[in-house]
Amino acid sequence: MSEQRLRETFAWLAAPVVPAEDPYGRLMRRHRSRRYRLLGLGSALAATVVAVLLSPLAQPGAAPSPSPTPSVDGGPATHAEPKEITPWVRRLIQSPLRGSLAGDEAYLAELTKELGRERFSFDGQIKVLFAGDVGYHRVVIAVRYDDHQQVAILRSTRFTVRVEERPDPQKFELDGGWSQTAALSPYFTVSDSDFNRLDSAYFSLGLAPSGCRIASVDATDPQLGWRDEPTGDWAATERPGQWRRVTCDGQVRYQGPADGGVRTETARRYTQAELDAAIADARGEIGSRGREAVERADLTGAVAPARLLYVGRTPGGPADEPVFAVTKVQLRDGWRISVQEENEYTVTVTKALQQRDDEIIAVEHWQYPGTEPSTTPKPGGAPAMGSSGRLLVLAPPGAVRLQVLDPEGAVISTSPLTDGIGSVAYTRGGTLRLRALDGAGKVVATGTGPLPTIPDTDRKLTDVIGSDWS
Repeated sequence: MSEQRLRETFAWLAAPVVPAEDPYGRLMRRHRSRRYRLLGLGSALAATVVAVLLSPLAQPGAAPSPSPTPSVDGGPATHAEPKEITPWVRRLIQSPLRGSLAGDEAYLAELTKELGRERFSFDGQIKVLFAGDVGYHRVVIAVRYDDHQQVAILRSTRFTVRVEERPDPQKFELDGGWSQTAALSPYFTVSDSDFNRLDSAYFSLGLAPSGCRIASVDATDPQLGWRDEPTGDWAATERPGQWRRVTCDGQVRYQGPADGGVRTETARRYTQAELDAAIADARGEIGSRGREAVERADLTGAVAPARLLYVGRTPGGPADEPVFAVTKVQLRDGWRISVQEENEYTVTVTKALQQRDDEIIAVEHWQYPGTEPSTTPKPGGAPAMGSSGRLLVLAPPGAVRLQVLDPEGAVISTSPLTDGIGSVAYTRGGTLRLRALDGAGKVVATGTGPLPTIPDTDRKLTDVIGSDWS
């Protein structure tokens, strides 16, 4: 792959990667906008450095790539401020090299040479801490350091297929990437989510000092319990929503989200054709809210772009209820239904899983006993079992009546649907059998309400520990 091809591939990347916010604050702020940012190259040298990162030297028997120039534009690169080397950071720096490319001496020598060409505010030596392939990604974590200070150098590139799935391991096509610097911490994590590559574009990598032990737990199923990573003092995953615990010298030094360090999130670049298709069959008050709802839809694990189903208020709800946007995203195991509330800010209040594409969509909005009607839980809280509320119901457009059935199939209640849209009273903790009928009395859809809620992977599983490196 030529240097010019790499320059063209990365020409669209412009904005710098930024460190993630404090993981505790992120977890506690349940009501937040899901606006993804395009996070790209952090320096002008990135394209040429990535040329070495992806050099065919990484593949046995291949010829080296053309010699890269020191800088794309001849100007100085922008880097994070160096930080002091603490004893635990020094222990991380002195740890053995990790990763699937750790034994490729020719590749590492060329990579180290190229990383050393970048201009920093201090002199120092370069050491690669991790170099390897994780799913669709090739990841490099290196450090520039002297006796007193350090700064980490990060590189991530994406392939169009997983490394182990290439017909010819010496051939690959790029699918984007980024480059950045950041201060090294004793437990250092990097994660990347690119929603332009559906169903495949996530990785999280954590490095701990040699001798530490990393354990993981899935936030969607914490009953699985903490499990030690087979790699010991480093861990990589393509599954979002994991938590990690790092134990060093018999003490838990870090406990929290796996993606709590340097994170990148790249929004899907929808084409006009995709946007037109996404809102073509939507109902309600579409307008500009429809496009925005599609662009904000959660594409984690998606195998197809988002579709807009409805924009408007819940029929029968409070008059001052904010507008909701309902989107649908196809996953491997069903369809994610997300409800975004548009008020003084945009938040996702409900995520549910639909098992059949043709079933009735019924998602819950809650009201608190003894309070004014409210469609959503108060920030930081959750409605109690048995509290009352309403289900927003979306049936086929031709449906005019909604029936609630008992376990034997007898009709308990009937309510009208307008263009297939309606609502039904609901007591939290129960399940309703639903049936939608058209004007001739024909059943056009069935389902249950509410649809099962998708577990919140941002929830706080346990206390976050992140600063005890004394």
